[in-house]
Amino acid sequence: MREPTMTAARLDELLAEAGTEPCALAREALAAGTPAEFQNGTQPLVPMRSLFSRRENRSRRSGQGSVGFEAALRALGTYPGASLARATIDDRQRDRYFFELFLTPDLTRVVACFGVARPSRDGVRHPDGIGRASAGTQNSCRSSRPPRPRRIWPRRWNGLGGIRAPATSW
Repeated sequence: MREPTMTAARLDELLAEAGTEPCALAREALAAGTPAEFQNGTQPLVPMRSLFSRRENRSRRSGQGSVGFEAALRALGTYPGASLARATIDDRQRDRYFFELFLTPDLTRVVACFGVARPSRDGVRHPDGIGRASAGTQNSCRSSRPPRPRRIWPRRWNGLGGIRAPATSW
């Protein structure tokens, strides 16, 4: 049995059917001539969920702009299948997003889609002003989750399970 093939026109139709903001932006990238690159075969779902969960956490903590990342993780979490096909659309040359698309193995439906912006030296680069925060407001591209507390190193533990203060010299 041959693997299903995907044309740019068919991918555009699938993105239109999905109807999410990241899918609409990915369609704009396709219309501008940016090609979609498909991974060979399908990939197991569980490692993908873990990998992209870590990437979302890291990009959120660094303040990197994204669109649809949390919704895509929720969609991957509720997907009942065991594997997915994966494609990317790199629209960063136009100062836009790098899109990750997750499709059913038979390439008949977009399960999830998100885009990640390229970070700039001065913080977050907001492509075309999408998600740009006004002065004095918090970045709307960031996740609604609070950041994780940072560990203070080095920690020295006493034998009773508590932290003891570092030794000082008199």
